[in-house]
Amino acid sequence: MKNLLFNLCSAHGVSGEEGSVTDIAKLIMGTYADVSTDVNGNLIAQFGKTDAKYSIMLDAHIDQIGLIITHIDENGFVKASPCGGIDRRVLQAERFIILSKQPIPCICCSTPPHLSSGNEEKAVSADNLWFDTGISGDKLKDMVSLGDRIVFDIHPKQLHNNRITSKALDNRAGVAAVMYCGDLLKKQDLNCKVIITLSTREEVNMLGAKTAAFGYYPSEAIAVDVSFAKQSGVPSEKSGNIDEGPMIGIAPVLDKEISDKLITAAKVKKLKYQCEVMGGATGTNADVISSTRGGIRTGLVSIPLRSMHTGAEIVSLNDVAATGELLAEYILERSIAVC
Repeated sequence: MKNLLFNLCSAHGVSGEEGSVTDIAKLIMGTYADVSTDVNGNLIAQFGKTDAKYSIMLDAHIDQIGLIITHIDENGFVKASPCGGIDRRVLQAERFIILSKQPIPCICCSTPPHLSSGNEEKAVSADNLWFDTGISGDKLKDMVSLGDRIVFDIHPKQLHNNRITSKALDNRAGVAAVMYCGDLLKKQDLNCKVIITLSTREEVNMLGAKTAAFGYYPSEAIAVDVSFAKQSGVPSEKSGNIDEGPMIGIAPVLDKEISDKLITAAKVKKLKYQCEVMGGATGTNADVISSTRGGIRTGLVSIPLRSMHTGAEIVSLNDVAATGELLAEYILERSIAVC
């Protein structure tokens, strides 16, 4: 699991340009599933009884937050806009990479505190994000193009207590969980078809999940994402405990029967689990999947994550593995029930 997550998080895949990371997942999942990509770049893996009328979709978005270049000035500075909900409070003076023809390291510009207006506690505005490449303007314009993506220059690291920190754990942790689920099920004789979608562009408009769910129109679906883990400053009622297992979603937009069966599966497997209760929408792909075409019964399972939408996100490998095990147990039970 550690090696899988390190490989997934080391690859770059900002919304709309996920190809590098989907290539990694495709190689692994191709060993046990029929794998393809669609027009929006979603990676689709199908296995089980592929001609069955009953199908279960597992969706995990594979894109990551980043920035997109909007302007290049004559002094070699580039201006960029957030591509997804990146936490602008942690950008200044951080190291980044411009994903151009040849990757270019750069630094997000920071005004010295001596020259600031006294509002140091405020995040830099989204329309004032500049990056210093150290390259002259004329030369830089030959190397960088408008629309090139910018990502954190951060590599995954292992922490104590079987935890890791990295960029892109939202949602490569979910991707790793559904890939692990597929690996656990690959030798099982299933009575249903399983469709795993590693969907694109969740961080900007959930486009990948919308079109994949419409095209494959499964009998039911489960979205797999990350959610808030308890830490200083995070309300306890809006967060889960790290190392206490997956968070099973309960919300008006989610199918109650699926939520209940996920809880039952966790109990049967004797897995730790937590309930995440939301009063409306979930803010995940579950929202758009459930409203696709004539409607799709949809559940949600999330992995507790700290420091969301930064380059130093944290998850427990135990929680990621337990999420994959929960999904596998759920599908095994559903396979028996629908035969």
